[in-house]
Amino acid sequence: MSLGEYQVVEFQPAGLFHGGQVVGSVGGDSTIADLISSIVLLAGVDAVDYDFPEFPPATIQGHVFQDGGPIRLSSPLQAASLRQFRDGVFTVDDQMIGNVVLELRNVLGLLFTDDRALPGAYPDGPIRAVTAADGSYEFSGLRPGSYHVYQVQPQGFIDGLDTPGNTGGRAINDADLNNDVETLALVRTLAADPATDPRNDAILNISLFAGGRSSGNNFSEVLTLVEPPVVPVPPILASPLAILSPSTPIVGIFEQVSKIFGTGEVLSFRQPLLADAEYPVTWHLSIINGGCLTPTPMDVGPKIPKRSPLVASVTSRLLASSDRKASSCCAVTPISFSI
Repeated sequence: MSLGEYQVVEFQPAGLFHGGQVVGSVGGDSTIADLISSIVLLAGVDAVDYDFPEFPPATIQGHVFQDGGPIRLSSPLQAASLRQFRDGVFTVDDQMIGNVVLELRNVLGLLFTDDRALPGAYPDGPIRAVTAADGSYEFSGLRPGSYHVYQVQPQGFIDGLDTPGNTGGRAINDADLNNDVETLALVRTLAADPATDPRNDAILNISLFAGGRSSGNNFSEVLTLVEPPVVPVPPILASPLAILSPSTPIVGIFEQVSKIFGTGEVLSFRQPLLADAEYPVTWHLSIINGGCLTPTPMDVGPKIPKRSPLVASVTSRLLASSDRKASSCCAVTPISFSI
């Protein structure tokens, strides 16, 4: 090359980020992007190391999914107790959730715009991603640096446990905030401005390196079924047994037996006979079955003088409620004693 002053211009290659320009061995001016100027060549001098570094874009990837089946509870789920039911780990049997919106933010919580990504990677305005049918999302064409990903909570679900990916980060989970002082302080700073408030549904400080891929930045959701508590049914107490009486007599089943009873009726009364005390007196008493139907007169002892105080005899007749013969129900048992 002839002696003189030179400049080098770079035409930016597609798919790569401009990394600046580096002035080489004989000096120059690198204040303008993709241009190194004021390079002075002298006789016999080689100008080397005038470089234009480029770097490949990075990617953030993850899934939005329903963590397990519905959680059955007797009262609404409290976010602080979520880890008692779920772990937020994405597995192949979890149900994917599509059409969920996610927003890319910088470390101040402000929306990233398309001019911060590779040209043509996004439409004009804030950078957003929407999950596919398989629940996956991706932010590609990104420069190296640190990012926040905010999720717009899908309707019909309760925010589950979010998980940072393989390049690190801080997931905001109500179940863990009280034990994570640094994350809690960062969340409070972002929440001070409604424009940057993550609403406890974000993964913060995701690190990206040139050409790197941060995967596994997952957002889990849960479903709950609130069922009223089961009220014990009181035992059914047995009611007292009712005494049932047939409306009509039962005939032809049991043998009909007539009930027998009897009473005594005095037919006549004799004046008591008196006897001298010096005469021995023998009394004969009989026990008569009360069911006897035929009258049976009885005389007690022989006649004795009127001065004796003993009762002579009583004639009685037995009455019965049935017409049974006396021979079948009457029995006389004599008992004797002397005085």
